[in-house]
Amino acid sequence: TYGEVNEFFMGEHNPILVQIPPFVYHGFKCIGEEESAAINCPTEVYNYDNPDEFRIDPHNNEIPYDWKRKDG
Repeated sequence: TYGEVNEFFMGEHNPILVQIPPFVYHGFKCIGEEESAAINCPTEVYNYDNPDEFRIDPHNNEIPYDWKRKDG
């Protein structure tokens, strides 16, 4: 899946578990009218000296994903 973008729609009518491997950029957005919750269950304690998670600007990067809401 290197270089691919995946998009998952989950919620009350589609409860799923998404497992994200180390070093994979990921994000989420709520598109419903009600509150939502995301539960993060890491498998290891965060290592500040050798992190496996990095943050990037969601709008200015090389990942071809449009964060705008798409109604319809």
